[in-house]
Amino acid sequence: MISPDDLRYLLRRTEFVARANRLNELAGRTREQAVDDILDFSRNPADSVDPPRTMLNDGRSVISLPSLTLWWMGRMTTVPRPFHERLTFFWHGHFTSEYDKVSSGDWMLAQNRLYRSTAIGGYRELAQAMAVTPAMLRYLDNARNLKSSPNQNFARELMELFLLGIGSFSESDVEAMARAWTGHSIDATSNQYVFRASQHDYGNKTLFGVTRAWDGPETIDHILRDSAELRLKAARLIARKMWEHFAGPTPSVALETHLAGVLIDSGMSIRALARAILTHDDFYSTATRRGLVRTPVEMVASTAIVAGVDVSRLMISGLEAMGQIPFEPPNVSGWRNNSYWINTSAWNARLNLAGAAARMMRESGAFNVFGSLTPAQCVARAAEIAGCGPLSNATTSSLTALVEAERRLASPGGSTETQSLLAAVLASPEFNLS
Repeated sequence: MISPDDLRYLLRRTEFVARANRLNELAGRTREQAVDDILDFSRNPADSVDPPRTMLNDGRSVISLPSLTLWWMGRMTTVPRPFHERLTFFWHGHFTSEYDKVSSGDWMLAQNRLYRSTAIGGYRELAQAMAVTPAMLRYLDNARNLKSSPNQNFARELMELFLLGIGSFSESDVEAMARAWTGHSIDATSNQYVFRASQHDYGNKTLFGVTRAWDGPETIDHILRDSAELRLKAARLIARKMWEHFAGPTPSVALETHLAGVLIDSGMSIRALARAILTHDDFYSTATRRGLVRTPVEMVASTAIVAGVDVSRLMISGLEAMGQIPFEPPNVSGWRNNSYWINTSAWNARLNLAGAAARMMRESGAFNVFGSLTPAQCVARAAEIAGCGPLSNATTSSLTALVEAERRLASPGGSTETQSLLAAVLASPEFNLS
């Protein structure tokens, strides 16, 4: 049976916060049963409602970046199984595209929906579908990859960042890969993927030591299915990246090997890999529990859920100030994890977010329950509301002292006391750790 502390931690990592209803639903289950429930994405509503569109002066209807972002953040904070959206965000940061360069909200939306629909499907199938989305074809320039002038951008990133990792290929492999992907483009009329046979290089190419008339999709099959050596490299890369995203510390060689083996033995099933990570003993170790800082997206989503407010009231100022806007990664390598998000400007933005959320919670009147409690009980209740798990002795002492000081300056249960305590909990180290 999974312990209450382990369950709260598991839900924070997978569903943003440990909501009371989820704690009740999963109480008494084994670790494996709890993870299987978290991975039951059939509970989520269909992704069938488009973000609101904006009419331009020329008559075109477009999906703006703010509209797209708000739509996605809304799903993150409202679906019954939020790990679906967290996995979608992981794939968005791995198979990266950027709204600013793609210049099409419809293409970014289509790519987002692909990552959602295949979030725990087959890794090879996801990679194949990703490679020919208009968003990716535009972002990494493969739409302009012609046999007369091969463009190496997508070819290089497909191997270096997406599938294999640095040092797993040669420059001649980049040249061959680029030639293999010539002709895979976008139709100007339909705005959909098209294969232009007249622009494809049908000649022999030597890729990974194999000479034949390679075509683009065949290269992905070779890496993820046909070559045992390359499949293992690919499995290790994605196992390591998924562990670092959801667990934190770089996995040991033994753990990385184990997770890669699970992925390969399952036929490259993403669900099997995710399940192996979330059920592994190392995931519940002290080092792992303390090893992952919430990203800005996670902070805004978690804070909105805890405060019980529409995410739009927190999103605009919070995400931009903390430096992470969905659909706008800094570069093709996506976002970094952990300490990258702890700096002076980002920390001030986190404090402002906590303060704004606490004010909204106090104004709602739903949390005016502290007047009859002792300072220690107030702290425990605030931590319970925030769903951030057991507080350290240092945090508990600091927050208790805060309540005591507020009570000396104002009447017990006053709005200032309530708001200050809630803001302090949302700004605590425990809440800022995932």
